[in-house]
Amino acid sequence: MDTAQRGAALTAIASGYKSQNILSPDHDVVGVAGEQAVATMFGVAMPDPIPTGRGDGGRDLPDIAGYPPDVKTARKPGHLPVVVGKLDRRTLYILCGYSDETKLATVLCWQWGSVVEDYGWIGKLCPRSPESHNLPRAKCRPIAELLEQHNKSLPRT
Repeated sequence: MDTAQRGAALTAIASGYKSQNILSPDHDVVGVAGEQAVATMFGVAMPDPIPTGRGDGGRDLPDIAGYPPDVKTARKPGHLPVVVGKLDRRTLYILCGYSDETKLATVLCWQWGSVVEDYGWIGKLCPRSPESHNLPRAKCRPIAELLEQHNKSLPRT
């Protein structure tokens, strides 16, 4: 299933979920592109979209470096946003940038949920967005650091 198909399937499954924050007509395609970029970089499988009636619970992919990841993808990735009330201090929040030209996402940086909560400002990034903890991208950690930690956590063969 390609990114567009997976995004369309997710849109169909999640239609009407309270957890949805629809900021653009193709929000699921953008989000899935980020998840796919992270899955490819870290060598983890993309889970199939499964109807739960409540979203993915912030678990976008299998664990990375032993921790649950939550991927945030944006066309203008200046901040790492996590919706107020949905932040988990033990989660790895990974920020990706999306290109409308290439229809691909680039993995940019990451940060612990505890840092996002403690140092992010609370507010809206745009009028339609929900109240979020917003950590400036400059306060995030290099993705190479997380990739190194992940590779060290893999079983030796």
